[in-house]
Amino acid sequence: MKKILSFLAFIFILTTICLATDVNPVLRVGLYYEEDAMPTANLQVTNGEGYRLGFYDSTLTFIQCFYTSAGKITMTNDQNLWHKDGKFYTNDSTQGAKVLGAYHIECTSQFNDLTSAENALAGFANQGYKGFIAYINGTYRVRLGAFTTENDAESVRVQIGGTVVGASKTAVSVYNTETGEIIFEYDGGTNSYLAVNPTKGEVAMPITWFKAMKFPGAFEYVRNGGNITVVNVVPMQDYLKGVLPWEMYPSDPLEALKAQALCARTYAYYNMGKHGSEFDICAGTHCQAYRGMERANATTNRAVDETEGQYILYNGRPINAVFHSCDGGATEDAKNVWGSEIPYLKGKIDPYEKTENAYNGVWSYEYTPKQLTDILNSKGYDAALICDAKVEHTALGNVLRVTYTDINGRDWVFNRERARTIINSSSLDKHTRSQRYTITRNGGTNASSLVMRVNNASDFDLLNIEAWAVGKFGSSQLQGNNISVITSDGIKTFSGGGQSSGNGNFVISGRGWGHNVGLSQEGAADMADLGFTAQEIIHFYYTDVTITNEE
Repeated sequence: MKKILSFLAFIFILTTICLATDVNPVLRVGLYYEEDAMPTANLQVTNGEGYRLGFYDSTLTFIQCFYTSAGKITMTNDQNLWHKDGKFYTNDSTQGAKVLGAYHIECTSQFNDLTSAENALAGFANQGYKGFIAYINGTYRVRLGAFTTENDAESVRVQIGGTVVGASKTAVSVYNTETGEIIFEYDGGTNSYLAVNPTKGEVAMPITWFKAMKFPGAFEYVRNGGNITVVNVVPMQDYLKGVLPWEMYPSDPLEALKAQALCARTYAYYNMGKHGSEFDICAGTHCQAYRGMERANATTNRAVDETEGQYILYNGRPINAVFHSCDGGATEDAKNVWGSEIPYLKGKIDPYEKTENAYNGVWSYEYTPKQLTDILNSKGYDAALICDAKVEHTALGNVLRVTYTDINGRDWVFNRERARTIINSSSLDKHTRSQRYTITRNGGTNASSLVMRVNNASDFDLLNIEAWAVGKFGSSQLQGNNISVITSDGIKTFSGGGQSSGNGNFVISGRGWGHNVGLSQEGAADMADLGFTAQEIIHFYYTDVTITNEE
């Protein structure tokens, strides 16, 4: 019995330790990547001094390789660059800019420690050769000169020995931003990437300027052939302090902010690794908005601190705590939006949200039939002119399916979330903002404008002419919204249909902003104004969940 009790105690302690290490995990957050990846990226430390340069190992432990006291540094592709007045350029179009060549002469010796490499570099400096330290696939190297072509470097190499290197597709160079002098170069191939860690010194958490925003933590620069993917490596708590003021208004009630902190922490934990090996989650709304510390205030920081280590759980595991701006009157089952049944993401009527007061809470826009047709066809469809639209709603009043009908009688059907996103147009800056909308047509109340072709004759519009049928008892004018004709495919019925009756533009009118699944941020704020706690808000928007350490 004692052995069993001892074993159970050991398991309890081990579990407690494991849980404790997950309370504040380190996240790798993608700031700039794919088409937004950068040829050059600047950093400026605001409190603290200098930077430690190195890499993160497989356990996300920072391994220091080098140090620079420079306050402003720039990470760049290993390519020819031009520098002037603290700015870097990728071509020579800037008059008076100094060229920074990507080709260097690497001395023959390789070194296992920084001191040995620095001593060797000093020896070359005494001979009049200017150079820098590089860390290449696990060893230190000394590199000299900065030549714009391999041939230029070769002409000098024959005098001093070594090999010509440069223009690597995976290397990242580090420059002093103000002087344009190269400080360090890192190339771990595809196995490891340059990491830059602001020196803490006496500062508990240094803050670094990047792209006019203030970020906590360290940075990683991932390069696999193209431009640099910029990643912020940051503990969960500090990350959340850069999420909250961008996902909610910093002036929102504390309990609403705490509810959002619970959602954001749980969402981040659940989605670690969502973007693969380069980083865990992104800084955009594809994951959740993260813009650093610029808008953080005492209240948003307090909301993060007062919920530290707390997660939303279903059956003891963190949930995918999705959220949206406002629901327009009702949330929705995940199954009706994304196609999969998720037991804790069940929709419900929301009596608390004041949609009319929300930013973009009530919205409307319109398309001409041609614009609507062009949008569908630009996304890979082959529709003739769209003449009708029919919307089908769920029991909670959110869109489940929309059917567009063209003048040839063909239907184009879109279900769930695709029904919301299919007619978004970036070029026209028009977006279906939520799953809660209707489609009507202005310009009349009759059937939609329909075109009939008889024996390949020219098109004519049934709404704008008189149409007659001749039968046994004489002729009769066609009336109503349903007109049937006999075709080679059988009887076809043309109908204006439900919500789109009219003969003018299609008017899309809706309430809410987002996918309508999970927590409504506007609703959370309105509930907090009514005196609900963060825990009560979470239990309203998520079904059958618990919260870590909930009493």
